[in-house]
Amino acid sequence: MIKEKVRKIILSLIILLIGISSYTGFFERVFVEKTFVGNIDKNADAYLDKTMKKALFTFAIVRGINAIISVIQDSDVAVSPAGVGITIAVGEILDPVNDLIERFSWVVLASTTSLGVQKILMNVASWLGFKVLLTLSMLIILVGLWAPQLFKSNIRSVGYKLILLSILVRFCIPAVAIATDKIDGLFLDKKYTQATKTLETVSNEIKKDEVKVGGISGDENILSKVRTFFSSIKDIVNMEEKVQSIKDKISNYIEYIIDLIVIFILQTIIVPLIILWLLMKIFSSLLGRNLTESAITAFKHLTSSKRPVTLKK
Repeated sequence: MIKEKVRKIILSLIILLIGISSYTGFFERVFVEKTFVGNIDKNADAYLDKTMKKALFTFAIVRGINAIISVIQDSDVAVSPAGVGITIAVGEILDPVNDLIERFSWVVLASTTSLGVQKILMNVASWLGFKVLLTLSMLIILVGLWAPQLFKSNIRSVGYKLILLSILVRFCIPAVAIATDKIDGLFLDKKYTQATKTLETVSNEIKKDEVKVGGISGDENILSKVRTFFSSIKDIVNMEEKVQSIKDKISNYIEYIIDLIVIFILQTIIVPLIILWLLMKIFSSLLGRNLTESAITAFKHLTSSKRPVTLKK
């Protein structure tokens, strides 16, 4: 009996030490940051930063192409052959291409937002996993150690499950980031590099193809007016050819835009969600029973349990 009490006291001190150290952050600094486990956070954070820079770089290229096309579309050609004013909107040719570019820019923006959310969740998970769940699990185990009669079921099993849950919450986002990084390296990085280089080349080429056709006013000389008229027609044709050339250049690289859309959706949305789902399935199989159901059952037992009252004669 004395040995059992000594064992409980020693175990309680260990549980209290773990609970206090996890709540104060000492557990995180000593057992995570100072060990090889800390490399998981560093690698995950480095991956998220690297991918966010790639997304912002791609977003800048795409918005640059979109801005050039928008300027061309907003710049109507104003000519005045023979003193008669005519305005021609040749930029409408680029409408379909510009729509695709705008949608792609929204995909990249959404991907960048997803990466930013993952970085925030890493900090939240660190606080929630160890400071809240691990501390709570230690308290539950401590109660189950000294007052098991308060519960009809084994309350300590809930505490052990909470320990597993705290580990999952703490490391789920870093694990997702590292797994996604490996998938990127195997399947997506080469396509991304090729596609971004191609789009950067297209952007530089479009910038060189500046379309400048100024308004032309009528002259007093009839011969000059005739020359001006034919010059205006030539300028319009040249401008249409340049706009069509820009459209052809972008259209030839639409497949790379589609590749980048697929890459960013896979990289920042689909793959992380699949990996997170797999982690949850593994966690559920380890528990063998729903943790929420166990916690609710234990709470009901606690609130509804009535200890028998013995009356002394």
